[in-house]
Amino acid sequence: METATRNATDGAMPSLTAPTAQAPGATGRVLSISHLTKLYPGTTTPAMDDVSFDVSDGEFVSLLGPSGCGKTTTLKTIAGLERPTSGSIRVGDWALSTDDQWTPVHRRPFGMVFQSYALWPHMTVAQNVGYPLKARRVSKGEIRDRVMRALARVQMEDFADRSPTRLSGGQQQRVAIARAIVHEPRILLLDEPLSNLDAGLRRQMRLDLRRLQQELQMTAVYVTHDQVEACALSDRVIVMNAGRIVAEGSPQDVYERPRSEFVASFMGAANFLDGRVERVTDGSGEVELHGAHGTIGRLRATAPGDDVAPDDTCRVLVRPEHVALQVDVEPDAATNGSRDVDGLVGAVESVTFLGEQWEITVDVGGEKLTVHAQQRGLVDVGSLVRITVLPQFVRLLRENRPPAQPSGPQSQGGVSTKVA
Repeated sequence: METATRNATDGAMPSLTAPTAQAPGATGRVLSISHLTKLYPGTTTPAMDDVSFDVSDGEFVSLLGPSGCGKTTTLKTIAGLERPTSGSIRVGDWALSTDDQWTPVHRRPFGMVFQSYALWPHMTVAQNVGYPLKARRVSKGEIRDRVMRALARVQMEDFADRSPTRLSGGQQQRVAIARAIVHEPRILLLDEPLSNLDAGLRRQMRLDLRRLQQELQMTAVYVTHDQVEACALSDRVIVMNAGRIVAEGSPQDVYERPRSEFVASFMGAANFLDGRVERVTDGSGEVELHGAHGTIGRLRATAPGDDVAPDDTCRVLVRPEHVALQVDVEPDAATNGSRDVDGLVGAVESVTFLGEQWEITVDVGGEKLTVHAQQRGLVDVGSLVRITVLPQFVRLLRENRPPAQPSGPQSQGGVSTKVA
């Protein structure tokens, strides 16, 4: 790996020794993004608006959000493909970008994988992978050795002399990854690299990419609009909307404890109901649920949410996979259900087989609730069913409406119809 003797302030690349890997959440910060803002000429709304986050050595961080949220602009700015209006980017003690300093893209210690693969058709696979080393004036013998090692890591060493035009999409993506890692960058940047692959190959590439990142103990920043992809790959997820960071945490934490309706719906399928908090005691709460025609029931929440107080109006979040259905409900249960706690009663409107699960839509007092079940059981269209949800899976959100609708999930009434 190359070194430079000039100081970083004159634009040269400082010594880039391989980082020492640390467990996710370690304090060894390798990348620091501070107050990045990007305002394109002729526009009044920033593409990035005061974006700040740190990435630790060996950590895999995903920037997740709908189209136009600023995630790709953030990644391109880190890479040096875009220049920010203000803010700073640092790798360790090296200031890549400040208000008065700018390090060009070819001197930054990154490897990048593009959505379009960006392979040159007139070069062989080996020549494509070796290009970053050739640009750095590495000797021909060393280039050949390092290219073959990189190709072996992605199971493509047998295709070294083949043209990229004769490869499948998945094989081209492996070559693009090999090119990104061949010069042993400190940080790997990936811009929706799996979006052009079919579902089965995308699942396999997720596993291979995560294995490779852990094997090389490499820090990675990954851009995607797919919440399943982000959850499967990441140590930490950063959710963006309208140019700003709106949530940050482990995939499980952001999914199970979202702080807004936008984050909840973008992270996966979700039911939302209007409610009023009746009581909060020792971290537990009870909420009265409202439908189009009045009260439709009550639910308990063992972790109701931050700053929730009695008489607050709220939005009640319940994930479809956390809903249980009971059939053989008495006809008068629909009337009595509004007085029950932990129980709603409704009529089944539709039953759809999705392959891995069944999706059941239930009408409860004019509100449509989506239920995901592994087995259909005795549920049929028109059946009267009781809906129960364990208190630990009920989340109360203080805001009544999301600040913006994501472009991925589509909402109908009070229920997001996006299937995770």
